[in-house]
Amino acid sequence: MWKILRLLLFNACLLFCISCSVKQADMDVEKVKEEINERKIRRFTDAQIVQAAYDSGKVIISDLKLSSTSCNDRIEISNDLVQECIIICDSTNLTNKKEQQVWEAYQYNFANELPLKDNIQKSNDTSILYTKPLSSNNQVKSDSLDTLKVIFLRIKKKELILSM
Repeated sequence: MWKILRLLLFNACLLFCISCSVKQADMDVEKVKEEINERKIRRFTDAQIVQAAYDSGKVIISDLKLSSTSCNDRIEISNDLVQECIIICDSTNLTNKKEQQVWEAYQYNFANELPLKDNIQKSNDTSILYTKPLSSNNQVKSDSLDTLKVIFLRIKKKELILSM
């Protein structure tokens, strides 16, 4: 009787081991290796992150259709990098001090007819701010509104780093 129980127990263990080894054989070893390599820690300098944000911001803004937008409009962008995009004509929608300073710098340049160029700033720990004036001084001042319009694009820092 004990021999039969031992034999059954041995067969059950053997069957269990064989079934486990079949599941491991079904794994795609190359795919697992590739995933492990992708998860390795990569280090980026602040300069690399800022440059990637600048390049991404330029591409995102160049793809926008801005013909029907007006002041303080939020623009919906279907891009994982974008936290928020808004056209600013006054400082009422600006949320932090850095954004206020960038707006004031654009206003100063606009008032003194200095060149208006796109800009990149670290907004906070989680986002990077890319700004771009909608047109040059001559084009903006010839408008009947005589107002400065700047696109404020907040880029998610984490998503940007993961995409690098």
